[in-house]
Amino acid sequence: MLKMIIADDEILVREGLKNILPWEAYNIEVVGVAKNGIETLTLCEELKPDILFTDIRMPHLTGIEVAQKLKMQNYKTRIIIVSGIEDFSYAQQAIELNTEGYILKPIKKNKLIEIVEKVVSSINDEKEHAVKFKQLKKQLYDNIPAIKDRFLCNIIFRKYSDEKIIYDKCKFLNIPFVGSKPFVACKMVIDEITGSFSKNSEENYELILMSILNICNELLASYDYGICFNINENEFIIIFNYDKIENISDICEELLTALNKYIEIKVSIGIGEKVDSILLLYSSYKSAETSLEYKFYSGINTVINSKDLTYKADTLEYVKLHIIEEKLLNGIKLGNLTTVNDVLCQIFNHIESSSFTPEEYTKSIFTELIFITTRSLYEIQENLSDIVEEPIKLCNDIYKLNTYDDLKNYILDLFDKITAYFNNKLNQKNRYVVNEINDIIKNQYTKNITVKLISEQVGLTPNYISQIFKKETGITITKKITEIRIEAAKELLKDSNFKVFEVAEMVGFDNPYYFSTVFKKITGIHPSKFR
Repeated sequence: MLKMIIADDEILVREGLKNILPWEAYNIEVVGVAKNGIETLTLCEELKPDILFTDIRMPHLTGIEVAQKLKMQNYKTRIIIVSGIEDFSYAQQAIELNTEGYILKPIKKNKLIEIVEKVVSSINDEKEHAVKFKQLKKQLYDNIPAIKDRFLCNIIFRKYSDEKIIYDKCKFLNIPFVGSKPFVACKMVIDEITGSFSKNSEENYELILMSILNICNELLASYDYGICFNINENEFIIIFNYDKIENISDICEELLTALNKYIEIKVSIGIGEKVDSILLLYSSYKSAETSLEYKFYSGINTVINSKDLTYKADTLEYVKLHIIEEKLLNGIKLGNLTTVNDVLCQIFNHIESSSFTPEEYTKSIFTELIFITTRSLYEIQENLSDIVEEPIKLCNDIYKLNTYDDLKNYILDLFDKITAYFNNKLNQKNRYVVNEINDIIKNQYTKNITVKLISEQVGLTPNYISQIFKKETGITITKKITEIRIEAAKELLKDSNFKVFEVAEMVGFDNPYYFSTVFKKITGIHPSKFR
């Protein structure tokens, strides 16, 4: 309930005010009465009432003087002045003291009710406002971490143009940035989550983010100054306001080790360029972001410092795919893995020799190779999707790869499979041709058979059938013909009815002397002696 004191030097007035209204109905309790100004002031200091009904004219201190002293002591007591004298100067003083009302004696009940309701309503409004303000203040301080993160993001992304505003906010948020020291922004991204903290629920993932922030900020607090904050689901920014710029790479390496050790998290950090003003942190952040793109080549769980990278985009000599694609496609069609690997290595060597090749460009090279291969195979009635996968899926897979080593292994494996398909197909065709040649030789060795005559029968060039026959069997067609003729001659020589020159003629030799020479060369003895 609201506490009220009634002060008047006349007992009848005091008692009358005490009983004129059912004060409980207005949520008011009369906690004391006073008959003079000093007593009134003492009671107010002791009981701290919400409302004081006081006469103006009282012994020792007037009601106005009591009101003045309470105001000087910052009491929130609402004061209603009661007077039997219609004196404008008193009314004027009461107004200047922001009293709640000025009532003339004799007191009219309806006027009293009007003022009491007004005072009670005002007190309740003020208390409600105070409660809300307290709640808002609590919310403010409960949300300081989020406010701090938003503020730091606003600094990074150039939302402020006045250093004084920034440093005033830093003071309020307890961020001890010092303008006399250089600034460096770093970008940190999560590469891999393993162990008990694996992301199998949203709650777990929030715990991961909180753990990362705690570990980073604890370690950074042990140095001169650095602060880490989360900007989105997978990314963090670290701001260093640090004299010893050369130590930042070492500190970041410590962060990698600590995160991997305590929560089994792998991250990569890109370190931006040094800037001399907090207003320039955006440029430091952008260079950190660009540095982090090199993670594609350096691999995960690494620290990449912008000062260690040399960009020569203006001298980058782009691979001329149209110059080497014919060699690549011929190698594929011939099933020649060596040729295909040589072409791919030529592209890889070019990429690796460049000081900095953008990840997107590197990936676009190989997606283009896939489409070139698709078109070329289509022209020979072959479909890439029947050999490996749909071209679109292959390209999507390439753009999902996170490191250059993964891309390199993926491409080499992919083109190895494509080339192996044609190598196997070509081998099957070659084996068929070789079998056909063997059949022709076995059926026609007694005649004047030559490589040219055989090529006409199989419908291929003499040079081509010679190559594939040698590749498949290890010997030439001519040698195969000779071997079959000599084996047949051995069987015929076992029959004593045939003379040597007759045997020579029967197995396809026109000259018996040449037959004897060849026979001896192959078997080691003369035909007659063999018989």
